[in-house]
Amino acid sequence: IMDYLSLNHARMLLERGRHDLAEGELRRAITHNPDHGEAYALLAMVIAMIRPESSVEAVSLAAEAMRLAPDDYWSLYAKGFVQMEAREYELAEAAANELRRHFPEDSAGYSLLAQIYLRRSRWNDALGAAEQGLKCNAMDADCANARTMALSALSREEVAASAAIQSLAINPECTNAHTALGWHHYQFGRYSESEAAFRESLRLNAQNRWAQLGLARCLLRHVRLLKPLMWCERTMDRISAFGKVLVVAVCLLLQLVMLVSRGWLGSHGAPIAILSIVCSGLAALACWRPFILVAVMLLHERTRSALPGPMRLSGVVF
Repeated sequence: IMDYLSLNHARMLLERGRHDLAEGELRRAITHNPDHGEAYALLAMVIAMIRPESSVEAVSLAAEAMRLAPDDYWSLYAKGFVQMEAREYELAEAAANELRRHFPEDSAGYSLLAQIYLRRSRWNDALGAAEQGLKCNAMDADCANARTMALSALSREEVAASAAIQSLAINPECTNAHTALGWHHYQFGRYSESEAAFRESLRLNAQNRWAQLGLARCLLRHVRLLKPLMWCERTMDRISAFGKVLVVAVCLLLQLVMLVSRGWLGSHGAPIAILSIVCSGLAALACWRPFILVAVMLLHERTRSALPGPMRLSGVVF
């Protein structure tokens, strides 16, 4: 009875986005009963969600759940979920198909497949899996959310909007439903509505990483210099040391031509001047790349400071 109550409490905490409290509850359950496969499975998923850098621990816990209860619903689901979070998508897909074979009437296998396909930008496959899951269970919020995101990615705006409304109707307090709505608005350029949806998702669950990323992208749109600076920084990464020397040499040569030939260039002076300025900028980037990196980091920190407190601590990667 104690195990049953403890696991029920942990599941309730997970539904409310209280992953830290759920982790403590599950660790106590395992201490009380070290052979409880479901507790290992749920703990593996919690670790994968709140500490993605700890994928080895999560995979180990999922493997222990499979050892203790190889045919259990939660063991199979955790195996696929943890592999997905670890970006082992082929293994995750195999686990999701195994879950479907064991529980063909349940929507969870399709839900997991849809999430995997979304991560891999396989929009049509994600849409197909989500719709199959909704045939099994029309009230599956995860499948409904995946359907919204897939339709948005496929630029089917009206159908995606209808799907987003249906997702919220299933569960208005579902953080993932608001996240899917946020990405739907973002996809079609409605950034104010997108930001509001992501903020509502984070109000319900401050640890929702997809909502964190979405809100970060909305806020980054206000930092106009960030994207050009990041593009320049990536461009410098692609240029070899010889290429950087060549850029500097061409820049100096053009400037020399400008000085020597100012009198007879006539109408051709302006284009060469513009080209010289561009080359000077590239030369500055080649020589002073650390300053560009510092500028990007400063703008990055300014954006992060506008994010909710728990989000700043979670280490969002832009």
